[in-house]
Amino acid sequence: MPAKPTPDDLTLLVAAMATMSDFALDRARMQLVLGAYRHYPRVQNMLRLRLDWNGSAATVASDLVDRLKDLEASPGLPALAPLVQALEEAMLGGEYLPSLVAMRQRLRWGMDLDLAPMDGAPPGLDDPRVIPERIIGIDRPRPIADLHRMLRAAEAVVRVDAGEWTRGTGFMIAPDLMLTARHVVPDAAIAARTEVRFFYQSDIDGSVREGVSIPLGAGALLLESQGLDATLLRVVGAPHLDHYPPIYVGPIAGDQRLPIIQHPGGGPKRIALQDNFVADVLPEVVQYFTATEGGSSGSPVFDDEMRVVALHRGAVQCADFEQTSKVRAPADPGALRYRNQGARMSAVVEWIRAQAPGLLAGVRIEG
Repeated sequence: MPAKPTPDDLTLLVAAMATMSDFALDRARMQLVLGAYRHYPRVQNMLRLRLDWNGSAATVASDLVDRLKDLEASPGLPALAPLVQALEEAMLGGEYLPSLVAMRQRLRWGMDLDLAPMDGAPPGLDDPRVIPERIIGIDRPRPIADLHRMLRAAEAVVRVDAGEWTRGTGFMIAPDLMLTARHVVPDAAIAARTEVRFFYQSDIDGSVREGVSIPLGAGALLLESQGLDATLLRVVGAPHLDHYPPIYVGPIAGDQRLPIIQHPGGGPKRIALQDNFVADVLPEVVQYFTATEGGSSGSPVFDDEMRVVALHRGAVQCADFEQTSKVRAPADPGALRYRNQGARMSAVVEWIRAQAPGLLAGVRIEG
């Protein structure tokens, strides 16, 4: 018979879940946990109705383990066993995986994940190890059209050269209007000598496309806001684009991921897609764990539908990273912990409307 977990085992389970990126967001943790019990509807329904999925990862993990520790998923099968198996599949690496595997083997819960290459020929269709396809970890497939949306949105993202040592990123919101961070282009004099480079990116064969540079010239600066760290510029002679990403001014859900298309380090265009969780949503600012570098200031921050939700401006040190972060802290205990942040587009649009509402006539605004 499977053994019962010790208090140390329960503490290990809570700690492992609290550090998983797949357990960081409400929606993701629901998919992970409820997916683990898809063959055990009684447990699944109980958790769906009774577990509070909100709150920090550690709080939800502790409540989850406390509810399951004395239950059985089916006769003779401890309710925690399917969860441990799902955690192993979702991790496939990480500091807690060896301890979880050792615990499960000691308790005789489930089968081992075979991560080593199989000896000999692959199993045939009549082999009992061969089963219909299954979801490993969280079900995350996205419509293939999302790739097209990303590529289309990327065309509007440009590198901003505001002097020999100052480079940032900007994005077109209309055929002749560009937004960037104010600390990249702070005044009319710098705007006049700024150039923006379109299509500076790597091609599929690895070669770098140098793109098209457009000098802004005198009169380019239209508006600037120190509070929002935002500058609106006129770009005369910009290449015509088939699509300008819509601006979203509605609410930002806390369980979203926020990709950023950027020119990190002033290099070719890149997109940050991983560990891009929302950290906090404030009236004028959204904070996130999406990775950026110097040169990324002024980048558009997108939601899942590739609508611009924020204007990226930099990072802020987070003193309570260990308690609030939704991604694992750096291994170096002396490293500083940060959140990235940007001005919400709702605040940016409100600012432009207050200063010069006619400038937004050709801008697609949603929400």
